Amino acid sequence: MLTNNKIPQSHQLEFLAKQALLAKSRVRLFCILILSLYFTITAGDFLLRPETYRAGEIWTGAILLLGGLSILYLNSKTRHLGKAKLNAFIFAALLHFMLFKLGLVYSEAAATMTTYYILTLFLVILFIPWNPLEASLIGLLNLMTFLLYGVTRFRIFGPSTLYLHLNGFIDGIILIAVSASLCVLIRKIEMGREIHNFTLLKEIESKNEQTRKELEFARRIHKTLIPDSISTEKADITVTYLPVDIIGGDYAKFHFYGKDRLIFIICDVTGHGVSAALLVNRVHAKYEELVKDGKEPGALLKELDAFVAKDFRDTHMYLTAFCGLLDFKKKNFFYSNYGHPPQYIYHATKNEVRCLNSQTTLLGLTYQEEKIYQSEMPFERGDKILLFTDGILETISRQPAVSVHGKIERFMQNNTHLTSYEFNQKLLEEMNAADRTFVKDDIFLLTIKIH
Repeated sequence: MLTNNKIPQSHQLEFLAKQALLAKSRVRLFCILILSLYFTITAGDFLLRPETYRAGEIWTGAILLLGGLSILYLNSKTRHLGKAKLNAFIFAALLHFMLFKLGLVYSEAAATMTTYYILTLFLVILFIPWNPLEASLIGLLNLMTFLLYGVTRFRIFGPSTLYLHLNGFIDGIILIAVSASLCVLIRKIEMGREIHNFTLLKEIESKNEQTRKELEFARRIHKTLIPDSISTEKADITVTYLPVDIIGGDYAKFHFYGKDRLIFIICDVTGHGVSAALLVNRVHAKYEELVKDGKEPGALLKELDAFVAKDFRDTHMYLTAFCGLLDFKKKNFFYSNYGHPPQYIYHATKNEVRCLNSQTTLLGLTYQEEKIYQSEMPFERGDKILLFTDGILETISRQPAVSVHGKIERFMQNNTHLTSYEFNQKLLEEMNAADRTFVKDDIFLLTIKIH
């Protein structure tokens, strides 16, 4: 059995199993190749040059065919590397026996027998994944068979044959010995490469597994930032989040200032994945800090804008953000939009949808301005606010002959009777958001239905 100290003990069985599969497939292919070549050449010679065909070749070919079919059968049943190589060795011995007998049947081909032996040597050693020691044994088998062929030829045909072909015979021995050494060297290099590639693959798989675990841990941490849906006497707030990667770059949060004010935010970092999620975590920490001061949306996003510009100036990462504040006592809605797609509010009493457009550019680009971007409007019982990131817009924009904003507005007007949860689910169904084939960004929905 093949073992190698360069392979960690924990992976040796796996390496041997892979080598067994390789050896098994090579033995099968090798047997089929040899049988096909032999009988194709034999049939061709018989048809084209029948006068050269010898009856002694019939039983030699029959033995090769029977042996080859037997090896194919045994090889199909084996599951172990040692048995697969034993099958290969038996077939190699059978092939050398056939070569020996054919050399005696066609005595006039003595001058070309060295070529046949070297060709057989290369085929047997390089086709099967022997280790260097096993390759050396095959080389020795080849050389011993050639020597036996020379001695037998001398005994059958007499000394005159030996004197006539002595130089060629000695040259053949030298060539076979050199070829065998070359084959062993090649197999040693190939075996080293196989071990190196396998070890490298295991290292990569180990690192990938470690990365997967770290990403899974990061996903669990990132998931804690996503708020749960809640229902209060003031409003129903439903959150739906579909990241395109394990972790994403979308973020939303809401807080109550006492009993009468609700502040909420939704952000979308440029890009997604680990870098976007790290920025989201920093933004979350800063947002939580600003919320404690009771700031209104315009002032809050102004400070968040300065924070992103200062800490992430050289990262070329920016984010859009929409922040809103519902004052239930005064029934006023304040909002600020930094480069975020237009969000929507449905006024139940008027049965109309109002678009809350962006008021400035992305967070991180306007920090030097002193202006605070904030608008306000009244709201009533039954009004509904829909916040989302641009992942949902991608699902709509790929639908033919559809106006993105028009479809959202019609959807809000036609589904006012639904709960916030039902509203989000139906919106995703109509936008076919479950089909992520063409959607390359996260989808985040935050719906607020005012009681």
